[in-house]
Amino acid sequence: MCESLERIEQLDKCVLFFFCGMRISPRTELYEIERKNGQAKESQNLLEPVFYRSSLISSRQILTQVQERAGGKRNWIIGDGGDHTADIISRMHAHGYSGPLWEHLIR
Repeated sequence: MCESLERIEQLDKCVLFFFCGMRISPRTELYEIERKNGQAKESQNLLEPVFYRSSLISSRQILTQVQERAGGKRNWIIGDGGDHTADIISRMHAHGYSGPLWEHLIR
């Protein structure tokens, strides 16, 4: 996770959406591992998202580390973004911005 965050910090001009866990997709190595572990079932329709979460780190620990690294960067959206992101979007609408707003968060 630390390596991923270090690499993410090197990205320029992008908006990032952080969620806790990695979505399991069919016909991937992660799917095969989690099918054996019982989290993903062969008959399961994965259009309804199923997420892998390591037992080695809690969701709270991940969230804390991401929030610390984000340090208030407005182009790092954590989860649904909460009240902070809703406030930014409301202010952008009030200033006449419409449509996809993410490109304006990288300026």
